[in-house]
Amino acid sequence: MVRIPRPSEPVHLKELWRSELERNRAAAIASIKFGTWFTKPYWNNYKDLLERRGVSLQDLVQAYQMCYQRFVDWVEDKEKWDDAILGLEEQLNALIENGAATILPVEKEPEKLDEHSLLRKEEVQTILRALEAGELESIQPVLDFEKGMVYPSVKKLTKTSDENIAHALDALVEEGFLSSEVVDSVAVCPECGSHRLILQPRCPSCGSGKLVKKPTIQHLSCGYYDFEENFRRGDRLICPKCENPLKALGVDYIRPGLNYRCLSCGSFFPNPRMRYVCSNNHEFFDEEFTLKEVKVYTLNPAKKPHIGRVMLDIKSALQILEDGGFYVEVPTYLRGISGVPLEFSFAVWSNRDARDGGSPPYLVGEVFTSEDAVDVNAVLSFWAKSMDIEAKNKILVAVPGFDDTARNLAKSYNIFLLEGKSVAELDQKMRDLFTKLASAQRK
Repeated sequence: MVRIPRPSEPVHLKELWRSELERNRAAAIASIKFGTWFTKPYWNNYKDLLERRGVSLQDLVQAYQMCYQRFVDWVEDKEKWDDAILGLEEQLNALIENGAATILPVEKEPEKLDEHSLLRKEEVQTILRALEAGELESIQPVLDFEKGMVYPSVKKLTKTSDENIAHALDALVEEGFLSSEVVDSVAVCPECGSHRLILQPRCPSCGSGKLVKKPTIQHLSCGYYDFEENFRRGDRLICPKCENPLKALGVDYIRPGLNYRCLSCGSFFPNPRMRYVCSNNHEFFDEEFTLKEVKVYTLNPAKKPHIGRVMLDIKSALQILEDGGFYVEVPTYLRGISGVPLEFSFAVWSNRDARDGGSPPYLVGEVFTSEDAVDVNAVLSFWAKSMDIEAKNKILVAVPGFDDTARNLAKSYNIFLLEGKSVAELDQKMRDLFTKLASAQRK
């Protein structure tokens, strides 16, 4: 059994987390669960000892995240500090005993866009700029067998994936910038959403796929109906049941159209039961498929005057840093101590070699553009992510700014805030700051 060190109780952190729980419980619990506040300093202090006992940093992070609730209970005086550490030790040993003491890469969950994260996305900013300039008036869909429902006019502008485009358009509808109208619909797989479907008609009686489909005749006098070929005798039509000739269409007989016959059970029917098989081999029937709406998007005229307020050309401002010798990624996903891919609006390294060599970023930033002040939740989330990747410097950029609680928390976390009442004001502040950083880099 592996025993781990018992550090003294960090009372000051307990008080900090308790105040955060009172201010915003959900956000505080999410930050406690993230674990960097504990795992990073714990690893730094006991790395050599833990490694000698066969514990890696990834093991520590995984074990912590599986028992984080005990640390929440500690903050709320429901559990003692030593008991929380004991719970971590037990979880580590359980991982080792089960042969799972190496954390697996955690896939990024589909992002639920809030207004801040939506409006800072590059593809959304591009769409908004094109709408404001009149380059996009009506965003029309095109059905493509390989890709499904696509929007080529937006694809040409954004160069991003069709999935990102669809999410961005629907999110802009939710925020009121776009209006949508359903103009068509497509059947897709209820399990994976694939639109590439193979249709297999089945007998409604026995389920067999051994079917034939042919033109049908019904003799009105006796009611018998069958494939037309079974009525033909040379150039005449004779009813196989009553042997009377069929002379006048609409008087002696009718043509109901095409019908099916099952070669397995002999059933005769007009409509088979349709079975679908998607490109991922999921099988389902008519009553089970998902109906996907095909939409046309147009700019909401009432929102057009507000577009300029939420557009910020972050790439252009960051070009100043690139010209100064820094290496910049916009936007970027980075993996830190936790192994989870974390999104940032931008990340900056002293040069490309530092990035390729795995060095922590010199600077990471998050950009918020909206009509309301950014609150403490955004600061907490950004701080936790920045700690996880061990960023040297941290900056939050916002229009129109941050509320007082968010400012105070950012100050305590050494996060630099850049605020502007308008996009133009903030853009200039960013350029001034990045110019200073670039000048210092050249020296």
